[in-house]
Amino acid sequence: MKNHLTIFWCIAIAGLLPLAHSLRANDCCGGCGCSNSTDTNSVSSCCSSAKTLWFPRSAGDNLVLDQHRLSYEYHEECCTYGNFGVAYRYQQSTKGRRIAEGLFGGSGLSFAGSQATSRLNKTVKASTLLADNFGLSHVQDNLSISLCPKVQNHIVDFKLYARLDNLVPGLFMQIKLPMVHTNWKLSGKQNKCCPGSCFESCCNSSCCDSSCATSATSCSVAGCQTGTLNSTPFPAGYMSNLLNETIAPVSSLSDALNGIGFGDFQGRAYGKFSGCHEATRLAGVYFDLGYNFMECPNKHCGFYLKVVAPTGTDMNSTNHLRNIFHPVVGDDHWQLGAGISGHTELYNCNDCHSFAVYLQGYVVHMFDRNQVRAFDLVNGPMSRYMLMKEFKSATDLSYNNKLWSVIDWSARRAKIHVDVKGEGLIEFVYKNDCGFSAGIGYEIYGRSREKLCKLCMPYNSIMSGKVLGLKGCAPVYAPGYTFNGANFVGNGVATGYNVSATQSNATPYVCGPVDNARNVSDPNPITGTTANLEDIYVNPLTFAQAGANPTVAELNNAVLQESSGPIITISHTTHLVTNAAGYRKPTLLTDTAINPCSGALGGYFTNKIFGHLDYVWEDHCRKPTLYAGAEGEFGRCEDKNAMNAWGVWIGGALRF
Repeated sequence: MKNHLTIFWCIAIAGLLPLAHSLRANDCCGGCGCSNSTDTNSVSSCCSSAKTLWFPRSAGDNLVLDQHRLSYEYHEECCTYGNFGVAYRYQQSTKGRRIAEGLFGGSGLSFAGSQATSRLNKTVKASTLLADNFGLSHVQDNLSISLCPKVQNHIVDFKLYARLDNLVPGLFMQIKLPMVHTNWKLSGKQNKCCPGSCFESCCNSSCCDSSCATSATSCSVAGCQTGTLNSTPFPAGYMSNLLNETIAPVSSLSDALNGIGFGDFQGRAYGKFSGCHEATRLAGVYFDLGYNFMECPNKHCGFYLKVVAPTGTDMNSTNHLRNIFHPVVGDDHWQLGAGISGHTELYNCNDCHSFAVYLQGYVVHMFDRNQVRAFDLVNGPMSRYMLMKEFKSATDLSYNNKLWSVIDWSARRAKIHVDVKGEGLIEFVYKNDCGFSAGIGYEIYGRSREKLCKLCMPYNSIMSGKVLGLKGCAPVYAPGYTFNGANFVGNGVATGYNVSATQSNATPYVCGPVDNARNVSDPNPITGTTANLEDIYVNPLTFAQAGANPTVAELNNAVLQESSGPIITISHTTHLVTNAAGYRKPTLLTDTAINPCSGALGGYFTNKIFGHLDYVWEDHCRKPTLYAGAEGEFGRCEDKNAMNAWGVWIGGALRF
């Protein structure tokens, strides 16, 4: 009995190592940087719950089917033998709302324009995105979409186990090749709307927030859309350099989420919301080399080295960035670690009936690997979807008639590693002398937070060398008015004023103040008393002209603010701003605006309960084995990138 307990605790401690490390990993703050990291952001921004990407544990990491129990045999004399097996496993995610919360901070997205009634009345929710950034009308209101992401995996595991007693008694090796076909859907049920479909089931699956809307009007991006699209065009000059015509907003929410161009906006290359994607990859090459240092008829214990070679999704490219929910197969890291495995019989009745406990656990280090990630700004989650102005050059900060999405600039190659990942399990198995066995067990999986260093220049070559600043709600061109002695009339400058104003403190949810704000008005304010000596440019977004000729109050209330030096002067002859070229002072985007932690996943752990039935034809020389089982995996509610899932499997093996 003493030996039983010694072996039991030896393996149990090893099996709990992943849990200890994963608990350490829950402190996300400080884990995004390293000694040469570019991270200069605050702890609060580092701990943002919403990330720019989501992927769960590798479908190849499954100690339930990877454990040595399935192949180990005791022989009194040294014996070389092997076992080859194939298993099919189906896995499907649950609790899609948690996945959505990991990407968006909630179960979906809500939109309201900068001039929406709910914003002007200050009744809009703080989590409502600024519709203007997506090409939705500036007066759009009460538009939302619920998304219920879903993952389905079909895995075929090929496993070869060999006992190498002819080389060293007790030596063994195991190679596993998990081939994965995965299907990722941004919505759990496509082309159907709630109630009774994705929206309803998504809300019911949340353990954090039970609030849920109960109706929807249409489907979009394979999700449940609530509200009606507003087709009111953008005012001339707000989204385009064309002052003589308004710009129509995008024609659908799908176009908005997939970055279709409008006005001066050039379209978005990354972070699209297309609904369903599939991939087939080998998740990795798993190799164990071990030694059983204790072997008896009723117990054994051994340790092993573990190596995993990456063969799955190549994350050193932008393929996985083009869509916000893109299939990721395997861990794109080389991995090296060690583990321990063994068993002891708890009961044996003349070899007719026996009851044993099996334990196994390992930990590995995931080495540095170059990967391309998208990042939010320090302005908050989802800031990668804000708009940027392009300026002509570093010395000429005039607007260059182009708007871009932040994500196309913030996608960077970075060096990423994970300190530790591991699994541990305990399983109780009943076996009789007819070849039948049944078992039930518990598995724990954990990984520490990702550490990210050495952000490079923008990965998108189109962004190379561009001078950029956050647009916020600032216009790009503005119309001007001059006082003719009786009324204010258009000043005749057909192109209007080229606006360099930026709003570096804007967020994805609200407009911000203009940086270095100065009124483009001479005099400032205008009075409407001095003929041919008063000129003013107005913000087309907020300019509300009540009659045929604007009043002094209407113009002063909508005066354009420019990012400028202390004084702006206007020629009352040409009606053009006459300051020297250096008067424009927009706030330019630099790498310090990037929040590295937004693209690095936090640590987490999951728990799994499993059971199986096995049958071995003991009298056959090849000892054919057939087994089947089921599993359920669940994580904590705050671990948004821990996939809750259920699965079933069936497999077989032959001895040689």
